[in-house]
Amino acid sequence: LQHRLLSEELQLYFSKITTVLSNPNSPPMEVSSILNGIRTDGGIQELVPFLSRFVASGLMEKKKGGGGGIGMARRLVGLFDAMLDNASLHLDLHLHQLFTPIGTCIVAKKLSFTTTSSSTSTIQDYDPTHYSLRYEAAASLVKACTIYSSQYTTMKPRIIKLLTQQALRIDRPLVTQYGGIVGLSLFGAR
Repeated sequence: LQHRLLSEELQLYFSKITTVLSNPNSPPMEVSSILNGIRTDGGIQELVPFLSRFVASGLMEKKKGGGGGIGMARRLVGLFDAMLDNASLHLDLHLHQLFTPIGTCIVAKKLSFTTTSSSTSTIQDYDPTHYSLRYEAAASLVKACTIYSSQYTTMKPRIIKLLTQQALRIDRPLVTQYGGIVGLSLFGAR
């Protein structure tokens, strides 16, 4: 992706978005303002490939143990959710890039960015922010399925199959089963 293809205003806007969301010390009001802008701004379709890559690479970097912590992961999931809420944005061509990292936040055995301790799984079992990240990621993934399931008929069944496999396997850790159960429950009673 080449930033020079964007207008100067969109380059500045993208820079502002990434700076605020990447900074763990950003005030919550500023983060909220950025996400609300993405939810409502109708003229940012050109930013979709850049924002999609930012979310995907940020979540995968965090999964591999990159810095930023769970707050950064939650802001990235919030960015994906804000993009879904904007009816002017067409994410069709970029969903494949986003589903894997979002799905990882839901059912991964370990989320490296939640703690730096060697006993990660023990801490994750009792960390409420860890569970809230899984819930928020599941809610966003279900929202994406609801919006795009008519265009991509195999998307929803594939995600339900993945979540079911993770929720029902007793050899999976509690946090993975939780992610699968939460994701399935958000699809509804049926």
